[in-house]
Amino acid sequence: HLNGMRLAVDEFEAGIESGVDTVKADFHFHLQLAKATANLYVEGVLRHLGTTIIPRTRIDESLLVNEPKGGYLRQINQEHRAIYDAILRKDPDMARAVMRTHLTNSRERLRLGDILEGKS
Repeated sequence: HLNGMRLAVDEFEAGIESGVDTVKADFHFHLQLAKATANLYVEGVLRHLGTTIIPRTRIDESLLVNEPKGGYLRQINQEHRAIYDAILRKDPDMARAVMRTHLTNSRERLRLGDILEGKS
């Protein structure tokens, strides 16, 4: 699973550099995390939700004008890399903390997108 997470982080970075959509790599990272839990329910729910679990699939990223798209995507992938690094180091406290930060930031990115789209 660690190899899959690293590949997803690398694929995400390559997508940013080449301008290719990174949603698939983003989802793949989260799917590898779900698989690593060995909880078939968590993995099944994630597979069922698919890429809709990725908040930016539900907002118009062009509304995030204060930050270049590359910066926005790099922040997301830096969060993924921090999660991967903590798991690689076998540091559950750090993994929990950086995952919580990632989920909080994802919620805030989604909330900001809703505000910019006039939904809130």
